[in-house]
Amino acid sequence: MKLFPLIAALILASVSGSTAQGMWCSKDKSVCAKAVVDSAKKNVTVTVTSSFTGWVGLGIGSAMADADIVAGWPNAAKNYVVSDRSAKGHVQPTVDTIQDINWTRNQSTSSITPLDPSHTGVRFTYSRQLIGGSSASKAITPGTAQSFIWAASNQAVNNGTLLQHDGANKGTFQWDVLLSAGSASGTNGSSSSTGAASGGTGSGAISAFAATSAQAVGLSLLSVIVFAMFA
Repeated sequence: MKLFPLIAALILASVSGSTAQGMWCSKDKSVCAKAVVDSAKKNVTVTVTSSFTGWVGLGIGSAMADADIVAGWPNAAKNYVVSDRSAKGHVQPTVDTIQDINWTRNQSTSSITPLDPSHTGVRFTYSRQLIGGSSASKAITPGTAQSFIWAASNQAVNNGTLLQHDGANKGTFQWDVLLSAGSASGTNGSSSSTGAASGGTGSGAISAFAATSAQAVGLSLLSVIVFAMFA
């Protein structure tokens, strides 16, 4: 009988996992982003990799105006730098007073696994709460398609200044961070997508389904064990 509590504990541990992930890529896959959502901790870890050598920005919003932007670039030591910014329009995004993101300093860009084989350029990762802690932060809502913007450049960042991208290397898209989606609009975009794996790469929808299925199976097994203990 002592075996039953142990088995029950193991099953409970296996069903307590609360992460799911999704991925988005631009039409030509020059930029990809992967989101791993931890519903228990109410946070998300975002990894961005690209073929661009200057900088890449990813923002929540339908346009630059009022967008919540995170930009990343390599410094002179080839370590990635990440900055939480806001934009009021088609101007240089300003650095937020409160940085609602967490990232590891002095981390080499080469330490991040590319999301596409062509991504030998800008690579960075950061985490944040689903609901930010400042007025400039926009919430990320897993399970709902949201508007995002992206832009990138091959021009190096100098003292935190993002030199303007050209007209082709930008776009907007709809993305549920739990699913995989293709680029939506812009010169580098395609038809609209809200997340079903119709473009881009990754296994976001499968991951979310697998996590839910594993929990359901685990709970069923736990019910059988509890029934057996008291039968």
